[in-house]
Amino acid sequence: MVEGTNIFSNQGPEMIIGYDEAVMMKREGLFSKMGDKLKNFFGLDSIKIIGILAPTKTFIDEVHIVNTNGFEGIQSKESLFITQNQSGQEKIFYLYDSKNIPTKL
Repeated sequence: MVEGTNIFSNQGPEMIIGYDEAVMMKREGLFSKMGDKLKNFFGLDSIKIIGILAPTKTFIDEVHIVNTNGFEGIQSKESLFITQNQSGQEKIFYLYDSKNIPTKL
């Protein structure tokens, strides 16, 4: 962790952000510090940012990790397909069409 915590309190929707994604979000003024709430996140009214992961130079730097309260409120969860490959690694796919593609994708 670079900042914040990696332990969810489950007191509402919470999120841990990968390093590169957090840098971009701060630069765009979406949040400034731990505990800030990101408004209108994929259908959630708000989600609390609790941590930023250390940089890894891997795809982890781009992820958003949400707790159960956050995941249950995300409107696009019906479009997520989660599976494991033969090595046991989880793979997450976002299935989209003209009706559910995010405007900022």
